[in-house]
Formats: sequence, structure tokens, C-alpha cells
Amino acid sequence: MDSSFTRRSRPCWYRIPTVGMIAINDSFMLEGAIYHLLKVHFKRESYYVDLLEVFHDTTYLTEMGQLIDLITAPEGDVDLGRFSMEKYFSTFIFTLHFHS
Repeated sequence: MDSSFTRRSRPCWYRIPTVGMIAINDSFMLEGAIYHLLKVHFKRESYYVDLLEVFHDTTYLTEMGQLIDLITAPEGDVDLGRFSMEKYFSTFIFTLHFHS
């Protein structure tokens, strides 16, 4: 997402020649696998919906955090002056409403 060449000292998945942009689909497949596993193992539990909500909320907050990272500090052009509380709140306004 941030065009990095490495992640944790290893080549980024999408930089592997045989992977490329299929990495985007791989991320959706991984997320889908989480919900499939939750369904298979917890569907009959009374807390199943609560468990789904925790995973959905975590995914949403992670994606919003990645967005703020990308718009305030793009690769090779880090300028923390772009970050402000106004930008934080405008980016997370949906999150604040989401948890109301």
C-alpha cells in the first residue's frame, strides 16, 4: 500500500515477481478466511456476533490507521507537519460515529 520494498527486512509480498498485484486479492482472501474460521468454530456460540463485531471493528480501525499513515507520511516524503488533530478527527469521524 505504501510502495515499500521490504517489510520486516523481507521483500514485500507484492514485490515477488510471481505475485505482483495478486497480493491485493490475497489480502481479501486472508480477511475472508478469518470470517470463515470464526463461522466454522463459533457460529453456535452465544458470543458469535460479539466476536464478529470485534474482528470487524479491528479491521476497520486498522484500515483507518493505515489511511492516516499514508496521507501524512508517504514513503520518501515524511512530513509530520501534515498531521494535525483536525486531520485525525476528519479521518476518524466515521470511527467516532461507528462506535456511538
